[in-house]
Amino acid sequence: RNIVNYMKTFGVHNVNAMIGQEMQESKWEYLMGSRMGYLSNAATDLTLGDAATAKNNGNSGESSILSYFGRLFYSYDDKYLLTFTLRRDGSSKFYKDNRWGWFPSAALAWKVSNESFLKDNNIINNLKLRLGWGVVGNQNVPNNAYKAIYSSVATVWGTGLLAGNTPNPELKWEQKMDYNIGLDAVFMGVDIRMDFYKSITKDLVSSVGIAPSTGFTTVSENLGKVENKGFEILASYTPWQSRDGFVRINGSIAYNKDKILKISDAMRQFNENQAALAAMEDQALPVAQYQDGLSMNTIFAVPSLGIDPAIGLEMYRKQDGSSTYIWRDTDRVPCGVSVPLYRGTVGITGEYKGIGISITGRYLGGGQMYNSTLVNMVENADI
Repeated sequence: RNIVNYMKTFGVHNVNAMIGQEMQESKWEYLMGSRMGYLSNAATDLTLGDAATAKNNGNSGESSILSYFGRLFYSYDDKYLLTFTLRRDGSSKFYKDNRWGWFPSAALAWKVSNESFLKDNNIINNLKLRLGWGVVGNQNVPNNAYKAIYSSVATVWGTGLLAGNTPNPELKWEQKMDYNIGLDAVFMGVDIRMDFYKSITKDLVSSVGIAPSTGFTTVSENLGKVENKGFEILASYTPWQSRDGFVRINGSIAYNKDKILKISDAMRQFNENQAALAAMEDQALPVAQYQDGLSMNTIFAVPSLGIDPAIGLEMYRKQDGSSTYIWRDTDRVPCGVSVPLYRGTVGITGEYKGIGISITGRYLGGGQMYNSTLVNMVENADI
């Protein structure tokens, strides 16, 4: 890793610049050999085992990433702050045409509490406004996902080659674009941090299920575009503090809602495979589906209207709103989202003369769960 820094202060101006380059490389090797039929447990050499039971296996691999980056920071009178960064990363996990990615970011901040009209203010002890934008890359895919992998196997005709994956040379960097506006403040002793954000992730990298007839179960793909919106608020307050100890109260809440903006061809194929799975008679659990405008974690199911008391059969609501006694996978509709919409913590921490205590509670809500026990109608089950 190589880094060059430059710092300069002149009057109320402060400039800090940095450029750098780094490279990471990982290599690994695996080798295994075994035999059975040893005459004694004390024998440790492979040659002492039965040669007819000999087995061996091994492989090796490597991955690397090369990065160039820079950062420019400027502040005026410690009130107005500007930061700009730029990265260019090249990963061996992608085919040469998709190997490199640009990842810029920019941030503005205003230390309002350093302005003359808030100097020596007894109510607002600190106030800082933040505005940020940036692009983050993700290369979390198997090392050889873009190319075919083979291993040698013994056959009745001699040694042959067996494919180990389904290659995808079109794989590329996942890119997440973040927009953020935030506030840091200390108001009458209450320390508050607030962030409101919107992020758009395109070319989401994931393993997608494929037809078993291909000889494989998954393939690495880039899955369309997803939007996340939400906010995070953290607050803490210290009502008592002295030489003997302190008491601090804290809490947080985080809210997030995601939406699919565009599904890819791979996601459409995944939907078709899931629809075939849902049509199976023994399939009690809901299957995943992706649709534009819905959450990535949407639950698709056939709504139940309860038991018809006249004949004792369960009724279902069809997609057109009418009722039926026949369950059909084609009547599945969005029924909820399987992840919480909001979550947070509430806690208190204290210490007195060296003895401390900390209590934290967590909460969440807004999500739904699919009761497969009720669907399967298991008797004597606590549902």
